[in-house]
Amino acid sequence: IYAISAGDNNLYRYNLVTDSWSLVGLTPSHISGQAAYLNGKLYFAGDRIHVYELQSGNWYSIAFPVELTTQSLVTDGQYIYVPLARNFFRYDPIATTWENLADIPSGWWGLVGGLSHFSGTIFAHMFSYIEGDGNTPLFKYYKESNTWIKTQSIPGKAYLGSAVDPASKTYIVSGNAPANSSVTQISLLNILHGEWTALLSPVRFASQPIYVNRAGFSGFYFVEQNGTSFIYYETPP
Repeated sequence: IYAISAGDNNLYRYNLVTDSWSLVGLTPSHISGQAAYLNGKLYFAGDRIHVYELQSGNWYSIAFPVELTTQSLVTDGQYIYVPLARNFFRYDPIATTWENLADIPSGWWGLVGGLSHFSGTIFAHMFSYIEGDGNTPLFKYYKESNTWIKTQSIPGKAYLGSAVDPASKTYIVSGNAPANSSVTQISLLNILHGEWTALLSPVRFASQPIYVNRAGFSGFYFVEQNGTSFIYYETPP
């Protein structure tokens, strides 16, 4: 697992087997938000796409098609998808070309919270500034038809990042609990049935989940927003 610190340009790597962190190097600029792994490279959002090659340790950047910034991007295993305001673009790393896709529907505003891909659908949410239920809508993009829909809201106030467990077909996001904003809640959506369940996080401001599918280590991993704690929610492999 790779992570970038919020306070500086340090890039870290976590070893699942030894339960240890090591400093890999420095990023070329201050980068924050959700990244994506594709074909031996890490793609980070920002004022452009920042790409880190795992084998060589080299960085390079890809300019966005418009002069905007974003906190998140996602891959479907072939392309990189990037929201820029309500614009939505797809980048082809092989052809090195951009394609402008359908705009995100009205109701999408502010900071991009997180993007996750599962079975031809991209789940997208915003970072919410408002406490309580009903203030963080969940959007879905269907690749085959190039269309968006706005679905039910995420329970509570959502933080940055989201992830999907493809085995259990579960979408996960964290945020302030609707009944108590001083408690961090982890919300899980059963993608097939559309039902939410909630867990209380042992760490305040647990965010930026990532899913790992490996025997003995399978589950969702969270970092502490503006902190150093690292937690793990185990799921069946």
